[in-house]
Amino acid sequence: MSSRWQDKVRQVVPERLSLSSPVENALSSKNAQKLIEIGSTISQADLLSCLDTTPIESCTVLEAQLINFSTNGTQLLALLQTLITDIALPKTEFCWFKPDETSEQTKFRLGSYYKIRLIKMLFDVLDSETVNNVDHLLLLNNLSYYIGGDTLPWSTDKTSDLAKALLADTPPTKIFELLTSLEPELMRINEMNKSNSKVTAKGYKRLRINQLVKGISPLSGISYSDQLDQSDLFKLECIGRISTLEFVIETFPLNEIELNWGMILPLLLHFLDDTDLLVKAQAIRVLNILLLKVQGGNSSIQSSNNIIKKTEIGTILYEGIVPALLALPSLTPAEQSALILPVAYKTTILLFQVSSPSFEDYCIRMSSLINDFILPSLTKIREIPSLAIIFVDLLKFDIIEDGVLGNYIIIDSGKVLYAILDLLLDPYIIYSRELLQASVSLITSLVERLQNRQKYSYDILACMMMLLKRMNKYQVKDVGTIKDDIERIIGDDLMLNPDELKQVHLELESISA
Repeated sequence: MSSRWQDKVRQVVPERLSLSSPVENALSSKNAQKLIEIGSTISQADLLSCLDTTPIESCTVLEAQLINFSTNGTQLLALLQTLITDIALPKTEFCWFKPDETSEQTKFRLGSYYKIRLIKMLFDVLDSETVNNVDHLLLLNNLSYYIGGDTLPWSTDKTSDLAKALLADTPPTKIFELLTSLEPELMRINEMNKSNSKVTAKGYKRLRINQLVKGISPLSGISYSDQLDQSDLFKLECIGRISTLEFVIETFPLNEIELNWGMILPLLLHFLDDTDLLVKAQAIRVLNILLLKVQGGNSSIQSSNNIIKKTEIGTILYEGIVPALLALPSLTPAEQSALILPVAYKTTILLFQVSSPSFEDYCIRMSSLINDFILPSLTKIREIPSLAIIFVDLLKFDIIEDGVLGNYIIIDSGKVLYAILDLLLDPYIIYSRELLQASVSLITSLVERLQNRQKYSYDILACMMMLLKRMNKYQVKDVGTIKDDIERIIGDDLMLNPDELKQVHLELESISA
């Protein structure tokens, strides 16, 4: 009987079950009427009991009933309370790379969207007196799991938007109450890290005073393998707290974050230390939100103390990010590298801006990032266009054209220039128009900032001419803007003398012919 009504629902709204992302469109009046007829043969208790097994079908029927007010106020309140409880995350191991996820995980993610959508509809329908009977801390707690959107295996951007809309007017006192409710989880983290914690209870960098016994394992206490087991269990039971933390950081004013630093930082560091690079990447996204709030829209290197500088935890945060900076094939699948690398590098640059004590120190750190990470990585993955373009865009938009770094980049510009010229000389680059365009555009930005252009002009010229010949030889399509950029580099930016320019134009004409 149960399976028959579910099949009928699927026939009425097949689009809700055939897609990997939720459908925002409201039910049409015609479909709503059909669904009400289907729902009339099922009790609400049966519908609610099917929320876990067939969440999309159950929510669709309930949504139709709600649109037409086919249920009374008492039933609506009971439905609301059931839904709030039901959106709690299950204690299960989520697959963070969605192409590899099970159908059950996909069903849970889509079902959660329709459940939260129903909660939003119920809040719009019910009067304030009825809504006051709801457990608001439970609502706040369970909705916070979905903040973060598509980067979470159990949420989507649409689900996150719905959750944020429902939590938009949450006062700081309630957020503090939510944060306080995390004390059991924080106690577990402290217990796991009590023998090797890098921060104090107030969130300051711990001073290592036991240098004489550095590297010696304690004779008693938790072993490393036990710590890993406990960490895996914590992730299984409390992984949703990574989203709760994001909600707290996004919603709390900066002064409240500083007052509660001792609770916020340990949770962030725990997820930042995760061995799953996709979980680590999500923690880095949360860190990015925190750093943007600390920065306050002022990207200049400030001498004044902020919470990162005062607690001296910049190096600890950087150590947590480093494995993500190295998430390259073959150790990491290219598809996952594409998800991890952009946020890891952008957050590292932001961390340097926020934590550097001076502009000179910031420049030294950036120079190290370029020479020790970015350029070697670009060389390693140059034959994977989808990854190479990440580093090319990073160099152009976040470093070369960065207003904070200014003209200091000229110190490293020669190394960056030759790395990109080598990339452009790779015969296979012409088959990736996007990477080709980005690389030539980066050369343009670099050449504009070179102090001694003539030192590099012949190397750049040789590369550009070779590139034009290859594009012409292999009849690469849709390269009009690329050719325009190349000809502008040759004709204007390299500042060639008239005789050299004449010879170049003759060569260009022969290439075109």
